[in-house]
Amino acid sequence: MKCWLLILLTAVSGVMATTVNGTRNVSINGTIQGENGATNGTNGSAWENDEVQLTSTSGVSFYLSWDDTNLYVGWVGGSKAQQHILWIDTDPQPAATDGSGSTSTFDYGNVTATLPFTGNFFVNIQDAYNEYRTNTTGIWSTGTSGALTVAASSSTDDIEAVIPWNTITNGAGRPGSIYFLSYINDPAGGGGTGFVYGNAPSQNSNAGGGNQTFTHYFGQTVNGGVNPFGTVDASLAVEWAAVNATFTEGRVIVEWKTASEINNVGFRVYRRSEQAREYRLLADYQSTAALRGAGSSSHAHSYRYTDNDILEKGVYFYRLASVDYAGMVSYSAGMRVEVNATPVYPVQTELGANYPNPFNPRTEIEFSLSRDDYIELNVFDRLGRLVRTLQRGRRSAGTYRITFDATGLASGVYFYQLSTASGVRLSRRMEVIK
Repeated sequence: MKCWLLILLTAVSGVMATTVNGTRNVSINGTIQGENGATNGTNGSAWENDEVQLTSTSGVSFYLSWDDTNLYVGWVGGSKAQQHILWIDTDPQPAATDGSGSTSTFDYGNVTATLPFTGNFFVNIQDAYNEYRTNTTGIWSTGTSGALTVAASSSTDDIEAVIPWNTITNGAGRPGSIYFLSYINDPAGGGGTGFVYGNAPSQNSNAGGGNQTFTHYFGQTVNGGVNPFGTVDASLAVEWAAVNATFTEGRVIVEWKTASEINNVGFRVYRRSEQAREYRLLADYQSTAALRGAGSSSHAHSYRYTDNDILEKGVYFYRLASVDYAGMVSYSAGMRVEVNATPVYPVQTELGANYPNPFNPRTEIEFSLSRDDYIELNVFDRLGRLVRTLQRGRRSAGTYRITFDATGLASGVYFYQLSTASGVRLSRRMEVIK
């Protein structure tokens, strides 16, 4: 049996992409509006919700799907008579500019694109014309026209096309993964210099003609798996939506949001003082569960880290790093924090109630130390058997919040216990429900 292709992305919790054996049954008849919005996974004749890629121009949407034999594309909005351009890299590398093909292209419709990856396939789809070119040696071939199946609406500007994988890969069949980007070009726009609009991914804001350099692109694995489509920028492991650090009650709280994540293993948190030249690693995803990434996700995610180890007044800078599965690192902007008050330490050592409770699979546990102390925070089952050690070592006075991940544990009642070298022992009850 043949497997349908699904996005690697980046990327993604929530919606699941279609999985089919054999052929994607989408109808390529030139009509998208009214034949879209189908339930994910139904594999009917209509485009499904997870097959639309929003673009940078209001009113323009780009659709993409595939099966073992063909790539299916469609556009809504713009003009079906204008050039609907798609660039593809069929052998993507960790460094997008490695591999066969070329980042340099050619003048097409008064636009010369510089790609963010080594593209080896180009196609232009119009209602009355279609053309594709390939690049396997660093040189683009001459165009082959009229060879593709294209359907355009007679009443709207909807346009769809079927592109065989063998055409895209020069007979090598379906690729294992791809990078790609798309846009619409009006060759007569801009006073005859061309005009680019409707970029996908939407993070590309290119407009106008002439030389156009694109910096964002989609990245998808097409040889299996279950992940959603969506408007996910594959050029960065993490698309930072917001980063912020604030000093409050004797500690610095670092909070950040991601708009999307691609193969994101997790985060590292760095800090330096105003006088220091280099950042110092405070925590990372390997030791702190709250810093683990969402993998591949097109949805927003929120994260939080509390730095309780501020010793002196002054100005500090924080920076985040995301790490993907290939070990590639991307950094956030720096965050400046002024520590302008003497830290206020807890009056007594306390163990807070976890939240949420009951939970599945994660919950947050907060504890406070009234003095510097050696601590252990352990989880036990109902029989008193040790299940997990969450924290162990010397900690400064302050308040701490950690995330407990119960993945792999059975449903039931558990107890978490804080023990200190100074003789404090506190326990609370929590419940895992799956």
